[in-house]
Amino acid sequence: MLALGTRVPAFARAYAPRSVAVVAINPAAPSGSRAKSPIEGTAMRTHAESVYDQFDPQAQAYLTSKVHADGPDIARAEQLVAQALGAHAMALDVGCGAGHLSFRLAPLVGRIISLDPSAGMLATVAQSAACRGAL
Repeated sequence: MLALGTRVPAFARAYAPRSVAVVAINPAAPSGSRAKSPIEGTAMRTHAESVYDQFDPQAQAYLTSKVHADGPDIARAEQLVAQALGAHAMALDVGCGAGHLSFRLAPLVGRIISLDPSAGMLATVAQSAACRGAL
């Protein structure tokens, strides 16, 4: 079963066993705190802005991408977790993207927390979890 967290500044609250908590750290800088660019007259983009521009518009494509969903890295991680951890373990998927690793590991551990700085990616994970009837 997957459980959906909300955007929180730290790790997720406690959830039911065999759940996925989807959380984000809000990296947005306070307004007016943008650094000056070396190019005269322009402001440097924040990390949060760069993440948004690069990943949020592509979140759905990551979910349907076979390369991201079925790579040998995910299969190997699944194998290692199955061997080393038990049903009461907790796992953290940092940079979860569309959640492929989280969904593959969820049946193997008591709880998995999916963490990503991209709100669009987290929304995609949440939508996928809902479609799977896992919330």
